[in-house]
Amino acid sequence: MYLFKNSRFAFVWTVTTIALIVLLVYNTLVYFQLGVRAEFLTEKGPLVKNRLWLTAFYFHVFSSCVVLLTGAILFFSSLLKYRRMHLVLGYIYINIVLWIAAPTGLILSPVAKGGWPGALGFAVTGLAWWYATWAGYRAIRQRRVNDHIAWMVRSWCLSLSAVTFRVLHIAFFAVGFAPLTNYVMAIWFSLILNAWFAEVFIARNIPHSTKRQATKEIEVDSQLVSSF
Repeated sequence: MYLFKNSRFAFVWTVTTIALIVLLVYNTLVYFQLGVRAEFLTEKGPLVKNRLWLTAFYFHVFSSCVVLLTGAILFFSSLLKYRRMHLVLGYIYINIVLWIAAPTGLILSPVAKGGWPGALGFAVTGLAWWYATWAGYRAIRQRRVNDHIAWMVRSWCLSLSAVTFRVLHIAFFAVGFAPLTNYVMAIWFSLILNAWFAEVFIARNIPHSTKRQATKEIEVDSQLVSSF
């Protein structure tokens, strides 16, 4: 996976990331099983009778799963030589984030668990996710390839904050933090860690686009094709 191309144990990190994505997607199936009320929805009490909230919730869960799966394919560097597939999956990824996943996340954020710190954490993540994805789309439309890659790395890392959140949630639970404290910490730490990872990766691997590069025909970066 491109994010780990210069990392030690890149293969292990890639397999672990893919496994966690698949596990997360599998665990969301409970929300779509007829006659089954997931614990998360039970905790929301009368809120589940609010049609706007419930609709936003289901759209957010489903669209986020699609984003994680398409993003995982997009960031396999060896697949970037299939340009048509990259364009189609990129179109799906960008549009789902911009018009479904991020907006519905923002609708859900005001009543997130953990009070205003939890709500603010989810809102900041959603806004950053939306902007990074939009900036990535705008960059490729302007033929700024390196900037496109940089912004999409940011977007993908923010998508993966959903995975990081659950890993940290389990880790903090094992340490013994109180449930609400655990939840809020997991939200903010997943945002900060994933954003930090994105910036470190970009600084080390992606040069900033120049005006000269912006005039060139859009091409797939050869480093993406040659790395795993």
